[in-house]
Amino acid sequence: MAIYVTSSVTPFALGTAVNTRVSSSFNVPSNAVELGAIGNNAQLIEDKFTHWNLPVKANSSLEIGGTLLDALAGNGKLATDFMWSTVPTGQIPYLRKVSATTSTATTNGSSVTLSGVSRLTGLDAIILPSTIAGDNASNGFIEVTSSSLAEQQQTSVGYQVGAIEATSGIAPSPIQHSIVDIPVQAGKSTSVTFTSVNNVTDALGTAGLWAYELTYIPTSIQA
Repeated sequence: MAIYVTSSVTPFALGTAVNTRVSSSFNVPSNAVELGAIGNNAQLIEDKFTHWNLPVKANSSLEIGGTLLDALAGNGKLATDFMWSTVPTGQIPYLRKVSATTSTATTNGSSVTLSGVSRLTGLDAIILPSTIAGDNASNGFIEVTSSSLAEQQQTSVGYQVGAIEATSGIAPSPIQHSIVDIPVQAGKSTSVTFTSVNNVTDALGTAGLWAYELTYIPTSIQA
């Protein structure tokens, strides 16, 4: 067995518009049977790769796309790396779903409905400051709830973000990551709806945006 990485996608333009998905196709290597992970090149998060462990067909064509959560003044580009395996690794396959963005001035966030969920295994969140200012910081925690979960129906992830005022100005927006393992109730895996709340301790001086991502084990894909 060999596990290796390719940089299969030439950087492609994202544009400047919010909520507009753009994509690029790439080919599965001739000896690959599993896409293990996709690189987080543009994210302030460790580790470098987001693991998927999904079966693939050698030499087939896949597509990767990107959607801006916040507008860019100039055209952005997307590129990433892919981790492949030449034989099935037996590792658990994962799928992920990102919510729509919500203003940080709003407590209740967008809801997400997933189909075919066996277990919830991760919650990630990001806060996007809208202005660059030395004192524009925020902290709190984002909580998601689903009545379809068994044993524990709520989970959360804390965050702390801030802007640093400099000549050009930078606003760090690290992705906050938490690992969980919560089963879905028997008979409810077909449709699982999550609601979300942003519990703000210190608010941004000017409202920004927030979004979250759910990682889950699907019922339709086996390791």
